Amino acid sequence: MSTFNIYKSHSGAIEAVKKGWSWPGFFFGFIWAFAKGLNGIGAAILIGAFVLGIMRTESQTADTLLKLGGIVTWIWLGAQGNELRENNLKKKGYAVISTVTADTPEGAIASMSKDPESVNGDNEFICDQCGAPAPPDAKFCSKCGVKLD
Repeated sequence: MSTFNIYKSHSGAIEAVKKGWSWPGFFFGFIWAFAKGLNGIGAAILIGAFVLGIMRTESQTADTLLKLGGIVTWIWLGAQGNELRENNLKKKGYAVISTVTADTPEGAIASMSKDPESVNGDNEFICDQCGAPAPPDAKFCSKCGVKLD
């Protein structure tokens, strides 16, 4: 079980961000950064690796820098990735609405649907399948079409 901060935007979009170490950030680096909307970081990693990769054929020092830079980047994204993601969400207008314990981000969001008052004051429900908000009288999710309980 992990602890997640649940963020909600003014438009109703909900994101769950795990507190602590980011294994996907550590293992997938720039791909994870782009997938999570951290485009500047993803681009910087790609450009840095490309430049050092070109220089690698020119010198042993560039080869060492490329390896060291990769290790440092992996550790940095693992240690700071989730915090970077939270800061990015805050810049986009998201606000923390709750902190929950769950096995996955999807599970964290789904746990919010059990207590709609904790999500907002409009008594919206959250779709267990896609995390989209829905009015309490909705029978089906308007985003993914799943039947709401």
